Amino acid sequence: MYLLRVYSATLRLVRSMSSLKSEALVPVGVRGMTVLDRDKFSLDVTIPVLKVGEDLVAKTVQYPHTAMPQPSEDVSTMDTCEADYNQVLQESQNVLRQCFKEYALDETFLTFNGGKDCTVLLDIVIELLKDIHQTDSAELIKVMYIRTGSPFRELEEFVQQIEQHFGIKLVVTEGDMKESLARILEEDKRLKVCLMGTRRTDPYSQDMNFMQETDANWPKLMRVSPLLNWNYHQIWSYIRERNVPYCSLYDQGYTSIGSTLNTWPNPSLAYKDSSGRISYLPAWKLEDGSLERQGRGTKPTLNLKSLANGHESNVQIEDGNTNGTK
Repeated sequence: MYLLRVYSATLRLVRSMSSLKSEALVPVGVRGMTVLDRDKFSLDVTIPVLKVGEDLVAKTVQYPHTAMPQPSEDVSTMDTCEADYNQVLQESQNVLRQCFKEYALDETFLTFNGGKDCTVLLDIVIELLKDIHQTDSAELIKVMYIRTGSPFRELEEFVQQIEQHFGIKLVVTEGDMKESLARILEEDKRLKVCLMGTRRTDPYSQDMNFMQETDANWPKLMRVSPLLNWNYHQIWSYIRERNVPYCSLYDQGYTSIGSTLNTWPNPSLAYKDSSGRISYLPAWKLEDGSLERQGRGTKPTLNLKSLANGHESNVQIEDGNTNGTK
């Protein structure tokens, strides 16, 4: 569209030339664009001029230098529609409102592991409860921090930050999810509902319902998963637009966080910096959300010979780090 406007302006300029006042002009195309620097450019526009009864004559006009349109400094690589979370946010709020109608707050708790998804859920739940109960207090619901074996130091620090940010006190328990839930229910027999930050892209979660009882071999609970339909980019859009705190590991290229034994920076975010060292872009720079868990499980390896200033995902050669931490 911008070039068309330039083209139209050039045509009007040529028409106004006194030597061409009576000529019929038939423009054909733009000959080329000369880039002067990142902010300036010029256009050489070739306009064939057809004089009545004469041959086709080409005239060239150079459009004056002008500012080249620049993207904003924080343009995301993600698709705008893919990152728009307003619809799924409304859906999540509706699920939570239904949950709070069916169950009392002292029957409900939220599981927290320090990851981005449950942090978003915690923020949504607290803001919604403040609105429902018309209070500034965030201590309306029990929040359980389930500490994994061999946790990251950064994650433990983030848990403390969460308590300060929201003005809450997390109840800490340790062990795997199944054992932790059984212990929680044994300690507080009123609890019936567990709010979780599960999304459909999580393992074994594709066919889950928003409200669904646990399987027969698990502690008996109603699992409520308001974020089921959120995608990776929507999670990060919510966090960044609303200034929700997040674990500093995400700034180091981690996109899905477990323990130090099974979590590494995502190789799709790896690049060589100006000094030739391996560095990682922050988590929200991941273009393909389906690669979110690429840094989980066994340690990924990097092909240093093929890794340039950019992304590399199909990696083959060890980069020398032992656990992905600095």
